[in-house]
Amino acid sequence: ENEFLTQNQRTTMQLNAIISLIKSNSFEEAKTLLNQTWKQPEFKNHKDQSILNSIQAYIFIKDKKYEEALESLQSGDQNDVRIVLLKSHLLLALKR
Repeated sequence: ENEFLTQNQRTTMQLNAIISLIKSNSFEEAKTLLNQTWKQPEFKNHKDQSILNSIQAYIFIKDKKYEEALESLQSGDQNDVRIVLLKSHLLLALKR
């Protein structure tokens, strides 16, 4: 079914699947799919790693695990605006 899709389309579908699970409050399934996605070689580029870091941080923030969210963002691209904004939000929430 997905044989005619480009790699970019496949990765976008995978990321959208994780977001869809989060929006449907299926957080455990989203965490499982997120962990599986981290291990896939096609998600090793900076852009996808940054997106995955942001999603992981969101899951921690939702659970009010701000320290864990901040730690998860430390490995992200420090020049990525998403990462910088999330870290700023967390530092404010932690009153640092």
